[in-house]
Amino acid sequence: MTPQLSGVNCRTMNMTKSQLRERLGLTDSQLADLFGITRSAVCQWDDDEPIPQPRQWQLQVLRPELFEH
Repeated sequence: MTPQLSGVNCRTMNMTKSQLRERLGLTDSQLADLFGITRSAVCQWDDDEPIPQPRQWQLQVLRPELFEH
């Protein structure tokens, strides 16, 4: 059984920068704009590692359709 936290599937909260860029069709600069952070902050994220947890939660609010199944 997949763990749940307030209706959010915790397994889907491990989205990588590569997955996010592919699903949204955005550049690093556009991701930075989406999150309200600098491009250099986004560039520090490894492509194949989950994006920082606070950004996962922010993404859940900004783009909930990415987490629906």
